[in-house]
Amino acid sequence: MKVREIDARSWLIKYVKAKHNLPDYDKAVRFAKSVNYIDENADVTETGRLLFEFSQFNGDHLSKDQTML
Repeated sequence: MKVREIDARSWLIKYVKAKHNLPDYDKAVRFAKSVNYIDENADVTETGRLLFEFSQFNGDHLSKDQTML
């Protein structure tokens, strides 16, 4: 498994949890599966990959206390 895919999966789950104010990671994983960001094996789908890559350009990957230069 590539490091980039692990990073993408981790980011997607954290993103879904924060964006939808979910109480725990288990619910975030189920939600990410339901919207096709990750598949049943927890591999990143094409949709999830595109969301992750897009986030790298628009600042979604930054925490609330960080800013773009």
